[in-house]
Amino acid sequence: MTNTLRNLISVVLVGMTSLGSLYSDAIEGEYLVKGYDPYEKAAYAGEATIKLDKNNVYQLKELTNGLTYIGTGLVCCPGTLVFVVRGPHIVKEDKVDLSLVTYKMQGDQLNGTWVLVKNSLIGTEELVRKPVSNSKASSKNND
Repeated sequence: MTNTLRNLISVVLVGMTSLGSLYSDAIEGEYLVKGYDPYEKAAYAGEATIKLDKNNVYQLKELTNGLTYIGTGLVCCPGTLVFVVRGPHIVKEDKVDLSLVTYKMQGDQLNGTWVLVKNSLIGTEELVRKPVSNSKASSKNND
């Protein structure tokens, strides 16, 4: 790999990491989830939490229809998050329960599209921020 290419990759990675902290207050929080699964041909709903860790990487935990999904993501460009998400299903030869999810920030919600690895149907998902209770807001301000 040439030094120029190595430097370019470093600049891009540093930029992505910096964007994560820039958007942390706008992204971190608890969300209500609504989505459509093209594989099951059904709507789903649940809740999700997004947290920013010390390395400016976002951690996603989503509970929908009694199943837990765990993801790791970055802000890839202003207003867009990209996650790799692992689902709870047993992996079989023709099915991998791993997906790529992108979210666009729009106010207090994230509008997403997702696709399972080794598949081509695209699902949709909307995360709407839950209102912050007064007790949580006041304790955060006192920290």
